Amino acid sequence: MESMNVQIPDYRYVDKVLRSNSYEELHWRFTEAHKPSKEISESYAAFHWMKKYCRVEDFIWLHIGDGAYTRTAAIFAFFSKSFNLSIDPMINVKKFFDWQDRFNVKNVAINQHKFEELTEEQLLIFMKNSKIYRHVEGDFSNKSYNICCVHAHVNLEDLDKQYPNWNYMYTNPCCMPGKQKFSKEYCLKNDIEVLIQKKDMSILAKDREIVVYRNNRILKNKIINNKYYGTVYEHTSGTAKGTRFFSSYNPSKEIGTRDSDGHLVVGHGKTLEECMSMCELTNKTYFKDINDLYNTIRTWTIH
Repeated sequence: MESMNVQIPDYRYVDKVLRSNSYEELHWRFTEAHKPSKEISESYAAFHWMKKYCRVEDFIWLHIGDGAYTRTAAIFAFFSKSFNLSIDPMINVKKFFDWQDRFNVKNVAINQHKFEELTEEQLLIFMKNSKIYRHVEGDFSNKSYNICCVHAHVNLEDLDKQYPNWNYMYTNPCCMPGKQKFSKEYCLKNDIEVLIQKKDMSILAKDREIVVYRNNRILKNKIINNKYYGTVYEHTSGTAKGTRFFSSYNPSKEIGTRDSDGHLVVGHGKTLEECMSMCELTNKTYFKDINDLYNTIRTWTIH
């Protein structure tokens, strides 16, 4: 008799939220949903996957089509120190401000528009001037941004053209998968890389496919503009397996060192030629030129 492996959905994302110290605050975002457990699992899935590929708090997060209750933005806000902007014409503004005031929420803001109506420049102006940001603290103008689309009824190609300078993008397609994902041809033409694409059995919905993209156009610009240099180091112990690249570093210290966890630390701020002149350091592999550097780094996780 042939055996069959059947994948069964699990409740780990819902459990994470219910057991968190922020459940009281998050409860008010999800309680009016038709299926709260479904909504919780979809929103937490976005956070779960994005924290695997970047440091969440290092970015501004644009939650496109986040719905009337800004649920994914709320999950990101309470499970990290990130700043989150929900963009959706259907946002319930009154209930958002009631929730924000009741719990003194400081890192979620809203914009009640379609994304097509807002340019990148307009978003920056909005962030600086709008009274909606009365609770927001800090200067976010120099932060890079990522995009989350949890069942967002949008065309990703249009989104990429409207906001071309994103670093990472998450999508959980539903009724329009042809538009809610990039085609292979579009990825190839626009230097977009698929980091993961799979069915997530912790999403309690029939549409449980998730995709995480990386914008290698931005990565290449960062390498060139900041004159990155570094070495290849395979970190194979613990849970952090694979080659990793650390872009934030004090360039005054000797290059080619490792941090307390055994990761290789690299710096920026010197020319490639200056870096190569330091190749006297033994047991280090330096890059031949900027193309060699880019072709290697594009496969790494950038922090």
